[in-house]
Amino acid sequence: MAAYGISAIGTYLPEQRVDNFESMERFAVGREFVETKIGVQRKALKAKQEKTSDLSVNAVEHLLSKHPFDLGEVDIVVVVTQNPDRNIPHVSAVVHERLDLLDHVICYDLSHGCAGFVYGFASLSSMMETQRLRKGLLITADPYSMIVDPQDKSTSMLFGDGATATLVEAPGTYFAQTYDFGILPKSHQHLMVDSGKLHMNGRELFNFAARSVPKSISKVLGKANKDIENVDQFILHQGSKYLVDTLIRRMGLPKDRVPFAAAEYGNTVSSSIPLILAEEVDQKRCNSILLCGFGVGLSWGTMLLKRVGDA
Repeated sequence: MAAYGISAIGTYLPEQRVDNFESMERFAVGREFVETKIGVQRKALKAKQEKTSDLSVNAVEHLLSKHPFDLGEVDIVVVVTQNPDRNIPHVSAVVHERLDLLDHVICYDLSHGCAGFVYGFASLSSMMETQRLRKGLLITADPYSMIVDPQDKSTSMLFGDGATATLVEAPGTYFAQTYDFGILPKSHQHLMVDSGKLHMNGRELFNFAARSVPKSISKVLGKANKDIENVDQFILHQGSKYLVDTLIRRMGLPKDRVPFAAAEYGNTVSSSIPLILAEEVDQKRCNSILLCGFGVGLSWGTMLLKRVGDA
């Protein structure tokens, strides 16, 4: 059997937006901070009554609208989130009911943050391979508006709500050629929830990413025997515009192949990579795409995708 790969990605962004330019005076920042530092001009905000499972189902419905397939062939659903509807049951069980899936379907949640799409794909595709499954749904939905303190400049202007749903099957369009995973010891406290609110040490996260991401990317390229010039697209976690720009400079990446797309919706955590990847999968214009997520843990996950049929 061919390797399991990505066939299509559905996305969901709430219609409501919060304009960061209207928050400048309250947080005593200027336009440069919004435009070139965080890079988030408007952030997507879910409706108060919307739950993580709602965002998830909306993403699946968008996936079905642009890439119809039989939900009866879905054998596994994995939801990547750290902000579920409630502690029990797992979000994937709720999604299973909402989609009216069959009773044999494997359902579990994966608690991970900004590297969650890479971790989720590795977990789901491995399960599919060992169990010889047909179709899988990898869903990312982590509405940080549930935990962000509106008075905290470092987080409330940065994070947005969104979700994605990825169809995984054999052969798909893009499969994972190589991976790299890791975590920085004794550093989890720099991005954590305490008393129901998110606390972030922005300087420590920046330093972590600036040191660890280039090493991970170099390791993945080395495993695949590729140079930067041989990669068509680099999709980095949309931590902030300044961080993405810094990684571009430090690694000498071609800027036109490293998009920053979060200006209109914000840092959507585990959804930030697949929101960008969705367009690339639709257009099938790239032979190789490198993905790198980094953040909560402080951890990272990097993988190189290769288009099926590419020599």
